Amino acid sequence: QTIPYLPDWPELAAGHGAAAFSLADALQNGNSIAVIGQPGCGKSVMLASLASRLCSKDPSLGKLNQHIPIYLHILDLQLELPENRDPLPAFFKAITPHVAVIYQSQLTRLILERLRENTAILILDGLDELHPSILVQASSYLKALREKFPHLQIAAAASPYTLDGLISLGLVPLGVAAWGPAKREEF
Repeated sequence: QTIPYLPDWPELAAGHGAAAFSLADALQNGNSIAVIGQPGCGKSVMLASLASRLCSKDPSLGKLNQHIPIYLHILDLQLELPENRDPLPAFFKAITPHVAVIYQSQLTRLILERLRENTAILILDGLDELHPSILVQASSYLKALREKFPHLQIAAAASPYTLDGLISLGLVPLGVAAWGPAKREEF
């Protein structure tokens, strides 16, 4: 049976019983993923669930359970890069307000160590909420971050209509599996 895949209409496959897999499965081999779907379909919940499972070292995550999540909303980042194109000051400025002052330097060292060891996953919410002109700026920021840490895995919420620059960064679009008629009836 052939089931069409339309990135801007992932609900179509749900009505045909298409096979689905988890975000953790998609990230197993070092891939970076742009989770796409309509507003309200569960992209943010999926990312938060992944972050929570990574924090608790869930054994069902396989190789990923050794990674640490860096969960940010895109609006927490100052996307304008300085002349030296170093994305790290803005990166740490977005993270440190969520941590007690006493632990901020330790957190910075831990994250830098994990980024260098390729055992961090940047979980980025909100790309689907940006105006296309700002998405270009966000893509440029992520490109600078990827230049510094080429193997950084990213899982981001994105819109199927505006993926400007994300595909060229190596993010693979992955549609959220919508509920089919049987699942809706069960609910």
